[in-house]
Order: sequence, then structure tokens, then C-alpha cells
Amino acid sequence: MTAPGRLGDDAVRFDIEPFDGEVFEGEAIVAAEWVDVCAFDDLEPDRGVAALVGDVPVAVFRCWPDDSLHAVANIDPYTGASVIARGVVGSVGDRPVVASPLGKQRFDLRTGEAVDDGAAVRLPVHAVRVEDGRVLISRVPRPA
Repeated sequence: MTAPGRLGDDAVRFDIEPFDGEVFEGEAIVAAEWVDVCAFDDLEPDRGVAALVGDVPVAVFRCWPDDSLHAVANIDPYTGASVIARGVVGSVGDRPVVASPLGKQRFDLRTGEAVDDGAAVRLPVHAVRVEDGRVLISRVPRPA
């Protein structure tokens, strides 16, 4: 028998790769599990693709002109439909945004916040990085 709060010999242990870069301003992700979703070159500028990160539907965007990558939840918070990857990519000032293809609500791709409704509604944001030409997305979204 194992004492409370202790792992027994038969416990499953996961090796979690620590995050080694800055993704969000003023925040660091201590540890995250990364999922390989596609080759960087497979992503077309200003178009979204849907991917499953574990069992979480995520929308991945490569934005022009700087080739910045963004990953947000693919579920539209207004309708519950899995459609964000099919949204229209653009910008509001210097903020990259995606407009839901259903209601046209715009979301900041860096923060997930609804541009038109302020912070009342937001999309969960996932860290994203490129290694050896492959796009990796954090399984754990950024804290709200």
C-alpha cells in the first residue's frame, strides 16, 4: 500500500518537455506537452487549418507578412461550432485577428479576446513553436 500523496511503483509517469521560449508577453509556460501537427511549409499564409491536439480541436494560422504562427481553440464560443479555422484572417491595427465564418465576430489571435466585445468572450490560446520545420502546439492552453 502506498502512503497518501505518494506515487506507488505501478504509477504511470509522464515525461513532460519543459517549454524553452517566450510565447506570451509577461508570462512563461512552466511545462507543456507538445504535439506535432504539420510541416510549417504546409501552412498557407492567412489561412487556417484545423488540427486535433490530443482530443482538443485547435485552429492553426500562419499570418502574413511575418510568418507568425498562432493556435487557438477551433470552437466558436458564440455558436459552439468547430469553425474558427475556416474564418477570415486579417488585422485590427497591429493585432492579427480571425473572424468567425458564422457570426463574423473577430478574435485577437495573440490573446484570444473578442475584438468587438472586449474581454467578455475569448478563445483559448495554445503556445506554438517550430522545430526542424515541424509545427508543434502545446496540449495545454494558456491560462485565461
